Amino acid sequence: MDLLRQGGVTPVGELAFNEQPGRPAADEKVRRALAMALNADEIRTVLTDGKGTAPTSLATLAGKAGNPCLPAQAPWTPPAYDATGAAALLDEAGWVTGADGVRVKDGKRLTLTFIYETNVTSTYPAAAELVSKAWTTLGAEVKITGQQSAGLNETLFKSSSWDAGWIALRVFIPATLVPFLSGATPPKGLNYGFIDNPVYAKLVGEAPALPQPEACAKWVAAEAALVNRADVVPMADNLQPVFGKGATFDAYSDSIHPDSVRMLAE
Repeated sequence: MDLLRQGGVTPVGELAFNEQPGRPAADEKVRRALAMALNADEIRTVLTDGKGTAPTSLATLAGKAGNPCLPAQAPWTPPAYDATGAAALLDEAGWVTGADGVRVKDGKRLTLTFIYETNVTSTYPAAAELVSKAWTTLGAEVKITGQQSAGLNETLFKSSSWDAGWIALRVFIPATLVPFLSGATPPKGLNYGFIDNPVYAKLVGEAPALPQPEACAKWVAAEAALVNRADVVPMADNLQPVFGKGATFDAYSDSIHPDSVRMLAE
C-alpha cells in the first residue's frame, strides 16, 4: 500500500508593526519603507528552508478545509522590494540620516525593537538577522529579541514595547482575526498592533450578515486593505508534510483532521 503524503500549511512569515501613537511605525510611510527594504523572496527562502510559499490569505491554516474564502491568488499588493525607494520614503517621512548613519526625526533616533516567538520555528533568528541587516542599511538601529510564548504575550498585550516582528496568527477562518487586527488595543483589548484601518473595520463589519459568496468577497477585500496599507505584510507560509499509510486524511499544519480519517482496506 502506497504511503500517503498530505501537506499542511502553517503561517510563519507575517511581518507585523506596532502602530501605537509615538512609535515610528504609526506612520504608514515608515511601515511601507521598512517593508520595501526587505527582499521577501530571500526572507521566505530562509524562513521555510526553501520549502514555503507566498501567502494568499492571513487565514491559511487547513487551506480550503478551514477557510472557505481562501483565494487562489493573493488579493493584495504589498510594498515591492526597493531599497532606494525605501530610503527616499523615509526621507519624505522626515527621518533624516545623522552623522553616524542613524536616521533622526525631531531629535529622536530611528530605533526599532524586532520580536519573534522562539518556539515557532528555528529559522526565525536567521530571518530576523536579514531584517536587521536591511533596516540597519536603511538607517535604523535594530534590536532583535526572541521571546518564549509567555514573554511574547506580555510584550504584545501588556507592555507594547516593540516596533515590528514575526507575529504569526494561526487561524482557520478570517473572522477569528478581527479582534487582533482592529478594535480595542492593549492592555484592555487584543489589537496588539494598534491598527486603525477604517476600510478593514467596515468590511469585516459587513461580512458576517452576508451569504458565503458575498461574505467571502468582503473578507478577502478586508485582508487586502490591511496589506495594501502595510499594517501587516505576509511573506511566507510553511509547508509541513504529514505522512500516513493505510488511510486517507486531511492535514493542517503538522496535525490531522480527526474526522477526515478514512481507513483503507488491505
